[in-house]
Amino acid sequence: MDRIFLLIIPITGEYLEKVVALEPGRYTISGIYQTTDNRLNKTINVKSDDVEFELDLEGGCTYSAAMYMYSPEEREQYYNGDTDEAVASVPLSIVEGSDFIKAYVICYKEK
Repeated sequence: MDRIFLLIIPITGEYLEKVVALEPGRYTISGIYQTTDNRLNKTINVKSDDVEFELDLEGGCTYSAAMYMYSPEEREQYYNGDTDEAVASVPLSIVEGSDFIKAYVICYKEK
């Protein structure tokens, strides 16, 4: 089976978002994610290694993927259910294979 690999060059949007327009279908999303966190009254930068996950995209929808310090469920509870639909979540830990989760890459489909 032949596979077509496509490197898509995004444009930079608001808040340094990377924006691409894709046809509906199954995609492998791969990237390095960054965020900030506050620890002991200090802001620290958090950066992932390369994270890769598969995702089925629907036509006419807008999706966003980002790193968060809380799970989709924790974020939904914190925002009283006022979050978009989490369609993928990748837990990240400091030590590979650890159950001690420190962050999540979450892909949301806008409502």
